[in-house]
Amino acid sequence: MSAEPAPQAPTPGTRARALSTALDLFSRDGYDAVSMRAIAEELGVTKAALYHHFTSKEEIARELVGSYLDAVEETVTWAEQARPDLDELLARWADLVRAQGLQVGKFINANQRLMRELGLVSGEGPRRAVDRIAATVVGPEAPPELRLQVRMALLAMHMAAIASEGLPLEPDVVFRIARGVAASIVRNAQA
Repeated sequence: MSAEPAPQAPTPGTRARALSTALDLFSRDGYDAVSMRAIAEELGVTKAALYHHFTSKEEIARELVGSYLDAVEETVTWAEQARPDLDELLARWADLVRAQGLQVGKFINANQRLMRELGLVSGEGPRRAVDRIAATVVGPEAPPELRLQVRMALLAMHMAAIASEGLPLEPDVVFRIARGVAASIVRNAQA
């Protein structure tokens, strides 16, 4: 009887693959149910190789959420400097959500206790980002109804990941629907 080959040592790109693998496992099985061993096994590396890149699964969570929040902040800064119209803003926001937000949004929503314990996301952070963008695009003196519509359009794309939970839909379909909902909210705001 031959033994299974031992998992491989770290290779270039292991860190990025580990983040992606961990996010998949956290989303599928729940953060608390996933161990560093499970991540290493799914990745096909030794646990020692995984520990070479990350000291704990908390560090993985910090990096996953932190990189997403950094991307949100970059988008907010761009909006404040570029002063885009609503369509341009939604396109840029959609790119952000499509690239990082759907699965990370599910992870954040499903692990609110962890987010608070690690100091990663408070209710104020994401809301403040959306508020800043809305104020930039429609102006701080815009009627509150218009500001609310812009906020809802941006949040609709983020909420798609949560709202689609349990539905047999591919991420591309979820994203297309979310973008359509956001665009209809914007059309109503501009009417």
